[in-house]
Amino acid sequence: MSKERKSKQVDELPKDYCVATDLECDHCCSSRLGTTLPLARSSQGGGLHVAYVLLAVRLLIGVVFAASVIGKVRGVAAFRRFEEAARAMGVPTRLSRPVAVAVVAGECAAVLLLALGPGGAPGFALTLLLLTAFTVGIVRTLRSGTKASCACFGASTAPIGHRHVVRNSVLLALAAFGLVAALSGTAMPSEAAGIAVTAFGALTGALLVIFTDELGTLFEDDAPRTPSRVRRTSP
Repeated sequence: MSKERKSKQVDELPKDYCVATDLECDHCCSSRLGTTLPLARSSQGGGLHVAYVLLAVRLLIGVVFAASVIGKVRGVAAFRRFEEAARAMGVPTRLSRPVAVAVVAGECAAVLLLALGPGGAPGFALTLLLLTAFTVGIVRTLRSGTKASCACFGASTAPIGHRHVVRNSVLLALAAFGLVAALSGTAMPSEAAGIAVTAFGALTGALLVIFTDELGTLFEDDAPRTPSRVRRTSP
């Protein structure tokens, strides 16, 4: 079929044919529809990328908070260490247990809210509140000069430092992005392969967050080796 004849047949098609049938046609797009179809495809592609990033953020933060809960409630001794952490951050002794219970309950609620619903906006909002409180506590402890360790995930004896502020700041940024993306109505992706790759990346990132202290001690010659050398504090 000659190029002229093919072009004539295309001209006889309805003006919205290539859009309605999802047909990519250089002639239609360039001559009659301008950039409408390419821009629409570009917009859809961008939205899909945001959807995968939103899923990754939900999974990463959810795994991090789930690990934090498990580390605190895996035994009586672990929960008591968390109570000590609350006291190390300045919580009165009589309030240390209620505060510890409230934090664990809040983290559990955040995990559930992130897992439920199409976007997880309530979970991101609660996560932002918890992370803000944790970060303020860490900054206050650093400024006071208290020698304390981070008991964020249970048994770590590494002293809290600026890396914990950086870690929480990154999580705060991710939670803020997640909240904005969720409130904007970003849809969840449905492609199995993309979801699997996203889940793997999110799990890898979560493990890096969870083992921040262990990774940090690899580069610190003076890192403490026994629990008795420092007091414990919260995330």
